[in-house]
Amino acid sequence: ESRFNLYAAGRVVGTWYGTTTAGEWTDKCDSYSGKVFEYYCRDDGYAYYYMKECPSGYACTDGLCTRTS
Repeated sequence: ESRFNLYAAGRVVGTWYGTTTAGEWTDKCDSYSGKVFEYYCRDDGYAYYYMKECPSGYACTDGLCTRTS
């Protein structure tokens, strides 16, 4: 997936940052805050994530920001 794309759900396959845990992580919505968990590959090759709020007029649905109006 393109790095930091809130408008497309994606997945990362690899090793989690700071561990030896290999796996697959798919973008998702945080049920508490409604923010997007955006998984990505760091520059060092490890999998990681950041949480981002969708812009005004958008809401997190199935791991991506979709227009609400």
